[in-house]
Amino acid sequence: MKYNYDDIKNPEKIALMRRDLTRLARGIRVSTIPEDASLTAPQSARDDHVLLGDKMVKRRRIVLLTPMCSAATCLMCPLPNEALDSKRRPIMPEEISAQFDSVMKDADDADFDLLTLYTNGNFFADAEVPPVSREHMYKLFRQSKAKFLLVESLPQFLTREKMEEAKNIIGNKKLIVAIGLQSASDLTRAISVNTTTTRESFERAYALLKEFDFMIQAFLMIKPPFLTDDEAIEDAVKSIQYLHELGIQNPILCATRVAPNTVLALLNKEGKFRTPWLWTIIEVLKRSAAQSPNAFPRVVISELRKESNADSEVPKNCDVCSTRTVDAIERFNEDRNMEHLMSLDHECKEKYLKEKEEEYNTVGQIPLEDRVSEFLEKHRLPEKTI
Repeated sequence: MKYNYDDIKNPEKIALMRRDLTRLARGIRVSTIPEDASLTAPQSARDDHVLLGDKMVKRRRIVLLTPMCSAATCLMCPLPNEALDSKRRPIMPEEISAQFDSVMKDADDADFDLLTLYTNGNFFADAEVPPVSREHMYKLFRQSKAKFLLVESLPQFLTREKMEEAKNIIGNKKLIVAIGLQSASDLTRAISVNTTTTRESFERAYALLKEFDFMIQAFLMIKPPFLTDDEAIEDAVKSIQYLHELGIQNPILCATRVAPNTVLALLNKEGKFRTPWLWTIIEVLKRSAAQSPNAFPRVVISELRKESNADSEVPKNCDVCSTRTVDAIERFNEDRNMEHLMSLDHECKEKYLKEKEEEYNTVGQIPLEDRVSEFLEKHRLPEKTI
């Protein structure tokens, strides 16, 4: 099946909506970083085991405390709330480097294959991670036993110069860059997600990574803001196909949770958004397996666990079957065996199908632009807030 990804009919109208959505997203953010938080200690660090490709590997996961995302436009993303406001509390490059050093003291001896380095923003944005700090971290990574370094960034911050710098320092070790495409649909990315990522910037970044023999980890959303569950299924399936056509076989699927102090939280509070049913996630995996059998998507399990997101609404079914359904999805992640999903059933699925049909016949009949416009009529902020 061929999809139309270029689905923006009125660019001028969409640009104005994006301006208002961005103003709102930035205006309601609230920092969760304590005023006395140490600037020389990371937000978190741990060793664990994760899937890398089709193998379980030992990982060291570090979340650095850095300035917030330079874009900070996405309607559902809580990460800017979990980063520093550099206007109120600036941080020096040596303090960022010290955070890294504090958990890499044993790098020469520690036996982990993958080093995952998150910043709650963009690793390649100089305003968030200064070049001198990146260089310092590259050098320690090269000295470690780890074979892979995974970082995250919006695609516009990837440049040839930064890839050359990484290659020159880490040598034959592998850099993996996680990039949130979120959706292959231009319209969905523009006003459901409100991301600055475009298909063009994503494809350019992917080509650049391949040129340097680096790897990409592409993220897709299941049910961006304003979408129905039916639309979410189609959007995710066609996005998996789009990545498959590009040569990206293993996308990471992130089912949307509702985090506080985000635009999505406003939608949820007004009853205009429900986190995706777990049945919706199952349907995405089933349909993508039939349509793109050589694609191997994996679902982010931590986004489905309430215990990992105490302040958020997470994707769910009913109280009886949610835990075992998430467990089945986790088993699917490990071996890609569809049998884990095919055997799932519960009486709440009838309620799901009924609600999905009702949603299709009501909200689903309203054009996406009109849904967003109606929301903005109520919540549009004055210009001074941007």
